Amino acid sequence: MIGRMKRLCPVEPFIEEPRRTAFEFIESLAALNQRARAAPLVVNAVSQRIRYLLHQRGQLTEENLEQLDGAIQSVASAPRPAVPQRQIQTVTELIQLRRSTYGIRPGSRAD
Repeated sequence: MIGRMKRLCPVEPFIEEPRRTAFEFIESLAALNQRARAAPLVVNAVSQRIRYLLHQRGQLTEENLEQLDGAIQSVASAPRPAVPQRQIQTVTELIQLRRSTYGIRPGSRAD
């Protein structure tokens, strides 16, 4: 059978799956983190990334450093909440810091 190259079953049609947009991907990650009660881990990851970006661009000022350290300290001792309103506010402030420091990328969402 191998030498004759005969099919053992009918041909299956190729169906292209619709891809997720970047916003849908971020929403799914946010839901996963919320279910895992990982808000403190998210705040830590965002603050470390912003610290790296600011340091890389030479814009890590004392004020920015205090804000980043304050964000990490505020979630370090807190329990993992089911509804992380304070952590959401902290990450929103960190993203505003990033935008005010070096702007947004072309093509990214401005809101």
